Amino acid sequence: MKKVRSSNLNISESRLQKRILVNSLLKKYLLGILLVLFLFINQESCKKEPPSACGVENPQDNIQWLKTYLESVFTADVYKITFKDTEYIVIDFPSAFDSNTIVYNCQGIKLCEYMVGGMCNLADAELFWEHYAKNKILIYECRNTP
Repeated sequence: MKKVRSSNLNISESRLQKRILVNSLLKKYLLGILLVLFLFINQESCKKEPPSACGVENPQDNIQWLKTYLESVFTADVYKITFKDTEYIVIDFPSAFDSNTIVYNCQGIKLCEYMVGGMCNLADAELFWEHYAKNKILIYECRNTP
């Protein structure tokens, strides 16, 4: 009788080992499949659209007045903002002594210069700057070296 029990025990242990092995393999394959899916999905979500402003892709290269301006400065961040259904290009000089920020329309006309004593020809300028702080979109960072 003990032999039968021992035999049954050996069969049970063998089945248990097989189950553990199968579960281990399934977990490895499942983790591998999930990793591949994650990498594929992540790759798709990381594709970046080229920056655009005023209906032009890569405005720092394709809007002549902006390109010319950026060639003359060392450091500037270029943002786009839509305010009251009008798109603007905003150039911010983060390293400037007084942190100057200039607002242009798409034709390159300066509308506002935000600094001490600066002029501002924007309707609802205060509301514009509040909207800008929350909704600006960085389209280009200019870091030229002398």
